[in-house]
Amino acid sequence: MESPSEISRIVKVSIPSELGYEKIPRNVANTLAQRMGFSGERIEDLMVSVAEAVTNSIQHNPSPDAGLQEVVVIFWLKARSLVIKVIDQGPPPVELPPELLELIHRRPIPPGIDLWVSPLCFADEVKTRSSSEGNEIELTFHLRE
Repeated sequence: MESPSEISRIVKVSIPSELGYEKIPRNVANTLAQRMGFSGERIEDLMVSVAEAVTNSIQHNPSPDAGLQEVVVIFWLKARSLVIKVIDQGPPPVELPPELLELIHRRPIPPGIDLWVSPLCFADEVKTRSSSEGNEIELTFHLRE
C-alpha cells in the first residue's frame, strides 16, 4: 500500500486548439507546483515550459474548422516530481538533429538556443511520442532540495 506521501494525483485539462487558451494549463501548472513546494524560479521555468509546449501544439494542430480539435494537458503529481504530458492531434513533428538533442540536455543551458527549444531544457526529463493519432510531449520536473 502507498503511503500518503507516495500517492499521486492526476489533473487533466482539455482546451480548444486556439491561441490564448494556453494560459489555462500554464496557470494550473503554477498552482500545482506551488502546492508541491517548487521554488519560485523553478515554477517560472515550469510555467514557461507548459505554455510553450501547449502553444506549439496549438500552432501545429489542424484548424479548429477541421473538426473538434483540442489540446489535452495531463498533470501527474508524484511524491517528488511533477510530470506534464501535452497531447494534440497534429501532424508528427520534424526529427530534431542529434546535436540539438544533446544541447537540450546539457547543463547549464548553452547560450543561443532558440526559445522554442529552451523550454525543453528546463525539464529534468523529456519524452516525445508521435503516431497517426497525434503527438505527446512529456516533461518531468523533480523537486530539488
